[in-house]
Amino acid sequence: MAIFSYRARQPDGTPKEGTIDAVDLDAANAALYQLGLTVDELHAATQSEQQAFTPAPPEPPSTVSPEWSIDSTPPPPNITNPTNNTSNTHSYHPLTDTLRLYVGWMLAWYALIYGLGAYQYTRDLSFQIPFVSGLFLSPLVLSFTTACYLFLLLTQRSIETKTKGLLVGVLGIAIFYLFRMLS
Repeated sequence: MAIFSYRARQPDGTPKEGTIDAVDLDAANAALYQLGLTVDELHAATQSEQQAFTPAPPEPPSTVSPEWSIDSTPPPPNITNPTNNTSNTHSYHPLTDTLRLYVGWMLAWYALIYGLGAYQYTRDLSFQIPFVSGLFLSPLVLSFTTACYLFLLLTQRSIETKTKGLLVGVLGIAIFYLFRMLS
C-alpha cells in the first residue's frame, strides 16, 4: 500500500487536505470519490507528508454514511471456522488426486471438441477444421469421454460408505457397457 496526498473539496465546497493509504493512484481517487470528495490534486505523498500521515480516513460528508471507512477493514462475513468442521476433512491421495486433475482437464478438452464439432456441423461455415471433425465423429473419443466422466464420478469424496461406492461403481460400469453395446 502507498500513501497519497490529496487536496479536495467537500460537497458544500469547503477545501480539505490530507493523506490516504491506497494500493495505487486510481484506488485512492476512487476511495476519495466514494467519500463524496471532489479531488483537485492527488499525488504520491512526499517524505514530509508521509510523516504527517494519520491512519484516520477523510471524514465522509453528512449525506454519505458508509458502513465502514476506507482505512478500516470490512466487517467479517459470517464464515464458520473450517478447522472445527470435522465433516469436511479430506486426506490427500497423490495418485488419485493427480489423476482426477488430469482427467478433469481431459474432460474439459473433450467438451471443447464436442462444442466446436457441433457448431461446425450445425452451421454453414466457409471453412472446416479437419482435426475437430475427426475427433468429433470418433467413437474412441466418445468412449474416453464416458470413461473420464465415470472415473470422476466414482472417485468423488462424497461417497461415504463402501456399499454406496460399490453401488455407484457397478452402476457406472453397467452404464459404460450399455453405452458401448448401443454405439
